[in-house]
Amino acid sequence: MLTISVIFIIKDGSPYISYLDQYFTKVEEQYKYKYNFEYFVYENDSNDDTASRLSAFFKNRKGKYWSESLKNNADFKGIQPQRCQYMSALRNTLKQHHGHIASDYTLLIDCDVLFPDNIIEQLIEIFSSYNFYVGPSEQNSITLELPTDSIDCECIPNNKQQPTWTDTFKTSVSANKLTVERIDSKTGWGQPLKFNIVPTNIVAVSPFDYCYKRLRENHNNHYYDSLAFISNDNIDYSNNGNSCMFKKCGRCRDYRKRTNIQFDDDNLLDDNKIIKVNSIFGGCFMLKTDVYNNVDWVDDSKDGVCEHHAFCKKIGQLGDIMFTPNLKVITTIPKLRFYPAIDKRLQYITMVKTKQININIAFPKMIHLIYLPWERENGKLKSDENDFNQDFYKRFQKENPKWLVVMWTQSSLKDFTKDFYPKYSEIWDKVKHPTQIVDFYRLLVTYHFGGIYWQYGSIKKVPLKLFVPPISKSARFFVELVLTKELNKKIKADGNLKQHIRNGKPEEPVRVANQCFCVYPRDDFLKYCIQKYWRNLHTYEVKNQYDILYIGATAMISEAYDEYPRKNEFVLDFNMKRYINVLMNGSWRLSKYE
Repeated sequence: MLTISVIFIIKDGSPYISYLDQYFTKVEEQYKYKYNFEYFVYENDSNDDTASRLSAFFKNRKGKYWSESLKNNADFKGIQPQRCQYMSALRNTLKQHHGHIASDYTLLIDCDVLFPDNIIEQLIEIFSSYNFYVGPSEQNSITLELPTDSIDCECIPNNKQQPTWTDTFKTSVSANKLTVERIDSKTGWGQPLKFNIVPTNIVAVSPFDYCYKRLRENHNNHYYDSLAFISNDNIDYSNNGNSCMFKKCGRCRDYRKRTNIQFDDDNLLDDNKIIKVNSIFGGCFMLKTDVYNNVDWVDDSKDGVCEHHAFCKKIGQLGDIMFTPNLKVITTIPKLRFYPAIDKRLQYITMVKTKQININIAFPKMIHLIYLPWERENGKLKSDENDFNQDFYKRFQKENPKWLVVMWTQSSLKDFTKDFYPKYSEIWDKVKHPTQIVDFYRLLVTYHFGGIYWQYGSIKKVPLKLFVPPISKSARFFVELVLTKELNKKIKADGNLKQHIRNGKPEEPVRVANQCFCVYPRDDFLKYCIQKYWRNLHTYEVKNQYDILYIGATAMISEAYDEYPRKNEFVLDFNMKRYINVLMNGSWRLSKYE
């Protein structure tokens, strides 16, 4: 489990402490098997009951708070060096109080900032991968500059794919250059292409911070913390009149025009592009704790106007600071502490908006079978890929003449990978058991072609046309079993199914089957499962039988289903036995994995 340190200074913030208490109570429960939380807070000279609220906040929570009365207590307004020096001193005082921190990530927040429930998880994900907008291209191959040095790029586009699209891509990364080549055609592409990028050294991340006061005035694209912002080209408040730099912010555009501020619109920011910056805060700033331990808010220049400039300059010497505008928070002011209304608006802004799927193609009448013969003693692939009983394949073809039945073997899977997804070729050397290869390719070939994946040898109980997803649904998946308390006890008692890989997180109550499923091409949930499998494969090591289930089989798909926000796009059918009798040709399990 990761440990998150939440750190903030506060004054006259009693209502906000109540908000944070409710917010983190919910988040702590939601992520109790994923994150541990600790809190470090500094309060000074409040005129309300902030100090006593803090005492209640820390009941049953890890961390510590300090409450002091300062001789030089002040409330500075506007842009001035004295305010910068004062705020730097407060933040450094808290840092000196709590000393060295041993957590994984540190979340710095300001008073009166409201967060969506999943903001911490989303911020942490950026450190390992981020979504990069490529866009359409008239050329077959293009090279673009990334905001960071990077080491990898996924080959399946991250933007939504339509069932009728045939585009497949080869991607490669060298330092901060991304090359994208379309490999199913010699032409370019028209889709708004996006890819997940694996960066080299992101050390800090900040989201887009809405200004609630301006939201109330219908300025829906105004960024709050413009003073702390310095672009990667060193454009700051002195260049833009302390206005926000987003293209869609009409308020700031009109302000610059009205005050005759000369500003090159080429420097304006898109709200869908993650960028590297020299300074940012936005009331919500996450950084790696080992970096936080080695920086402070001391400004040696003595003439700085924002404490975050010097702080971020020191961070920038240790790695990349990223601004990700697609993640949102809202900052309000003491006079507008309408937290329930603000929270409701924030949840609406950040909610996953879904539309009814309009699938304008016929369901692909294609059945995918996979068989990789392997030695039962050691789990090694046989040298002869056709060394298995093919009677079922021939019979299934004969019984379903209107369907294309594809028998995938080792050579055809490798050819398919080479032609469409060359990045995934390494899976053959990465896994510890051939069943992991089958688990991966049952997802990938059905994602690519659509149709029905069918466990080899399984018995059809209804006509294949009844497997097809209903109108406006992209897929039909089946429930393998429902984990009752009794079944959970039985699984935990099985020494071969030890679940250390789950770090104490209980299994999802619904186990989603991977032996049979039916999808239109380019299904989003299947893409989510493929990407999750690939991350798991490069994160975890197989040590026992259950690890195989969790990395890429039924336990992985079940966890993916539990995480996936748009479950309404497909059908999860609880009556699998009505459709198919799943049969296994012996057990895939080995006594040990080396």
